[in-house]
Amino acid sequence: MQPRILVVGTGAVGALYAWRLQAAGGHVSCICRSNYEQVTKNGFDMRSFSFGNAIFRPDRVFASVQEATDAEPAGYHYIIVCTKALPERVSTADLIAPAMTESKTAVVLIQNGVGIEQPVAERFPQNPCVSCIAYVGVTQTAPGVIEHVLLGDLTFGPYNRDGATEQTRPADVDSIIKLMSSGGIKCSAAHHIQAMRWNKLTWNAPFGAASVLTGLHDTHTMLDNTECAKLIKEAMEEIWQAATMMFGPENFPGPGPVTSPMAQITRTRAAAAYKPSITVDYTNGSPMEVEVIFGNAVREAKKRGIPMPRLELLYLMMRIAGQRS
Repeated sequence: MQPRILVVGTGAVGALYAWRLQAAGGHVSCICRSNYEQVTKNGFDMRSFSFGNAIFRPDRVFASVQEATDAEPAGYHYIIVCTKALPERVSTADLIAPAMTESKTAVVLIQNGVGIEQPVAERFPQNPCVSCIAYVGVTQTAPGVIEHVLLGDLTFGPYNRDGATEQTRPADVDSIIKLMSSGGIKCSAAHHIQAMRWNKLTWNAPFGAASVLTGLHDTHTMLDNTECAKLIKEAMEEIWQAATMMFGPENFPGPGPVTSPMAQITRTRAAAAYKPSITVDYTNGSPMEVEVIFGNAVREAKKRGIPMPRLELLYLMMRIAGQRS
């Protein structure tokens, strides 16, 4: 059976993975907003360092989740959420609710930050909730024009509410991994997906904040500045230490080549210069993912009695910076 897939949030990240899901044989419907007119007329102009250049035409394009729901009475097997996580502005659970079919639709959250899954899992307790971390450099340089310049790897893991260990089974994770892998995406499964989210946060929060707050926008420029590099390193070490205390050394940092903050910095220096996505939002005057990247981490640490003074300061400063967007 051809899986029916609804991608919610078809900007740069959503377009890339929707493209690969269609290549894997999925019937892909996309929710487009600012790029709706361009995509309905011409499709996506995909420019990928790894998959080449192509015009990607989703099977169907909709302007809203309700419209997509009305067009598919049989429901969707997967809802792939690639929107920015802005819980203070829009609830992901509310956004996808019209298209959810109880006990059938699996939700896959490809979003930044920590603590993003609980509202969805609590709202839809009978549906699988799969958490996914994207390691990718991709931007939408103009409506419908997607530039994929770096990586593309995905790490998946089940999210289960406390006391509901069977809500999302390993099979639910395996099925979406199989589908994405068939589309050429390098995928892995994480036993402890929350620890992996904190691992990525160790990079996202310090580099994102340093870029926005100093005006040194790309990774090489930041690391070439002694004071900025010191700020990044110390913030990374603070987050790393907190995550180790939360999850234990058996779960954090988890599998993979990144075994320390310095290893992350070394890999960043070796890679092409890259502007954090939160900086792109700031430059464009768009809302930034401050709460899920900074706020949720600060609140979780406080709840556990773990001090994080550097991250708390960055959180406050990023909130102030976000007041202009």
